[in-house]
Amino acid sequence: MLDMFLPLMAALLGFAAHRAGLCTVKAVAEMITSRTAWLLASFAKAAGWVIVLTTLGSLLALEPVFRSYAVTWSSMAGGLLFGVGAAMNGGCSFSTLAQLADGKFRFGVTIAMWPVGMAIAIASGLQATPEAVVRIHATMDLQNMFGLYMVTGLLIWALVETGRLAIDAIRGRKIVASLLSPSYRLSSAAFLIGVTNAVLVYNIGNWSFTSSFLCLSSLQAGVGCDRPLMGWMLPAAAFGGMVVSTIQRKTYLPVWPSARDLAVHGTSGIMMGLGAAAIPGGNDGLILFGIPSLSPHAIPAYVAILAGIWIMLSLRRRSGRAITVIECSGDICRTR
Repeated sequence: MLDMFLPLMAALLGFAAHRAGLCTVKAVAEMITSRTAWLLASFAKAAGWVIVLTTLGSLLALEPVFRSYAVTWSSMAGGLLFGVGAAMNGGCSFSTLAQLADGKFRFGVTIAMWPVGMAIAIASGLQATPEAVVRIHATMDLQNMFGLYMVTGLLIWALVETGRLAIDAIRGRKIVASLLSPSYRLSSAAFLIGVTNAVLVYNIGNWSFTSSFLCLSSLQAGVGCDRPLMGWMLPAAAFGGMVVSTIQRKTYLPVWPSARDLAVHGTSGIMMGLGAAAIPGGNDGLILFGIPSLSPHAIPAYVAILAGIWIMLSLRRRSGRAITVIECSGDICRTR
């Protein structure tokens, strides 16, 4: 019965991510064009919610089981390569699926080439090694003074954030209308993503779009690899949530890929797949369980992804080509 409930959580996560327009490439574009970092802060909030909820669960003996990876040069290089590929692609893992749901079929080429890049990583010996894997049972050690201070700070933040979101919902008195709003506030989306993902982590462990492909490539980076049906049901349900979102707000517009799209997105898909194997995981996995579990590799790899995107967008701008301007106000980001 519980397993039937988990895809619903994944669908809600996908719906929220689609409505908020969450995208790491957009986050870097926002920093370059608007000198703000609201999108990046929303990713931090989503990870923060997962840390708070899994830590509270561990205190109640409901400890999630994460996988932790050591920091390696290959994981850093993988993050940089993933970021460069994502910038070429015009979106990371979340955004690639979201834009495919909107009918931009060139992003389907990107996804189709992820396993190819992962296979190249295996053949080249660049994938994360099993020796780097350590299973941990609690988000952080509360006996450690740093962990105690960090958890306390996050709990205070969570209480304040919950109160703020609750007050806004009560004032609006239009909860259903808010859920069906064409654009979600970043804070609301981060809350929904954090809560739904925490439920999934408790029941299946590490999961993400890219981790399912890593399982397919025999890299077995996700706990869901030992439950292959559920490992594919959750990403499929999350994508289904994105499809429902685009249909409900009537933004589906099919656009077929050109020959140039096949070349660009095929190349970027290979780069993203190769990078995901080396990290291991894409930006989605790092946000959903890598950073929340305090895995040593997670933040350095994510910073490397940001650096790769920044380099590519900066080079594009210096060459005279325009990059998308992202403007955020009222806790909502829009493209211009």
